[in-house]
Amino acid sequence: MASLAFKFIRRIVNVLSFLLLLETVVIAVYTYWSRTLSRLEMYIFSNGDGGFSSVTGYLICFSLFMALLSSTAVNSKSKFTIKLALIFGIFYFTFSVACFAYIKFSYLTKMTDGAYDMYNRSTFDFSSLLAMIGKTNIINNRQEQLTCLMNIINNELWVIMIMLTCSYSLGGFITIFMIMGGNCKIRKPKTKPAEEEAEVIVQQVGFSGGSLRKASHKSSMM
Repeated sequence: MASLAFKFIRRIVNVLSFLLLLETVVIAVYTYWSRTLSRLEMYIFSNGDGGFSSVTGYLICFSLFMALLSSTAVNSKSKFTIKLALIFGIFYFTFSVACFAYIKFSYLTKMTDGAYDMYNRSTFDFSSLLAMIGKTNIINNRQEQLTCLMNIINNELWVIMIMLTCSYSLGGFITIFMIMGGNCKIRKPKTKPAEEEAEVIVQQVGFSGGSLRKASHKSSMM
């Protein structure tokens, strides 16, 4: 029964690891194709504060390592590898939740405050910033430009929070099933001894006593 439970857990972990791998690809493609967040930070955080766009690179690396390690651990049926994947799963879940909380409770406020601060500068050209992030069809009204910029910030951070939600959800479920798998009795296939696997064929080689007597009898008759 314990072995059947581990097989069931192994299949679930493999499916979740595959989903996490797909989610990692989505994050990587979106991050390096869009680059909206890094461009906004370049204008809003001119003093070097913020810089969450660089954290997404760590998230991609950790997600990829988590997917590969968890799948390898359950397929190898090694208690040590499962414990190692469990420890990293706890770290990955904590990291993803911390990033989500930072965006929701701190980073979003910093971005909006920075946008309003730029709006208060009469010399700042919003049209150049909006053109850099792909919004070229904006009328020359600073209030509407600010509204458009705020919508871009909210939408960009909302997408990142959705990806982080998928990350810590998949990481959390993988960690839970790894805990269950570590407590299961893992049955490994028994290997037969070499003596039983190898078939030894013995063939008599040389002359026996009977063959020698028979040969001597023939020679005496001749």
